[in-house]
Order: sequence, then structure tokens, then C-alpha cells
Amino acid sequence: MFYVPTIGAADVGWVDIEPILKTEAEGLAESLRSSLARGNPEAPSPGRDPDKALIVKATGSKNWRDFEKRSLSVTILCHPDHYEIIPMIKNKLKRWSFNHEQTARIPVDAGLEGVAQWAANYLKSHNAP
Repeated sequence: MFYVPTIGAADVGWVDIEPILKTEAEGLAESLRSSLARGNPEAPSPGRDPDKALIVKATGSKNWRDFEKRSLSVTILCHPDHYEIIPMIKNKLKRWSFNHEQTARIPVDAGLEGVAQWAANYLKSHNAP
């Protein structure tokens, strides 16, 4: 299952805002397309309680810790000639940080379908027995 938030621009930086789309791999490209079409609207800065994060509620997680245990996270950046996908990993402080060593670059002509295919393969590779 994939969750695609709308990304809002807040005083503190980029934040997840509603709507957060829930989709299987087959609908991921369309969900990404919808999120991109919404752009980055202005958003209020979130509170400090991670257990109240919108993504926690959207995924049905009990709290932030539960969400982190069951999730993979990536950041997708759109450039004129490619999409850049940066997976997140837990750092020494047990917080998510960018894993630049596994950054993927998908040519723009592969479209969001190419991004969705990469994401599906990434998820499969982390759920393999």
C-alpha cells in the first residue's frame, strides 16, 4: 500500500497535508500525478506531537513509532529532465534521514509510471522473505 500526501509549504519547511491518497501499486502513478497537480499550497506549521501527524492517522497507525516500524519513506523531487527519488533510513539518533547512497534518477520521459515502477520494486525488495 502506498500513501501519497499533498506537500504544503509551511514556515518550518515542507509538511504533509491533506489529502493523503491511499493506493495500490497500480494506481500510484495517478496518485502522484494528482499530488503534483495540487502543487505546494501554503500550510500551517504542524504541532510538535508526532503522534498527531496526518500520515499516522491516514495509515491507521497507533502512533508515530508504530508508523515508523511498518513504513518505508521516500522523497520524490521533480527536475526538468529527471525525477530524483531519495529513500529515507534511520540514522544513529533513530530519526529518518536521506539515504543518498540509494538515490534513484528516473528520466522524465519514463514519466510517473517509471517512478511508480521504481517504488513498487523498492517496496518488494524490502518486503522479501
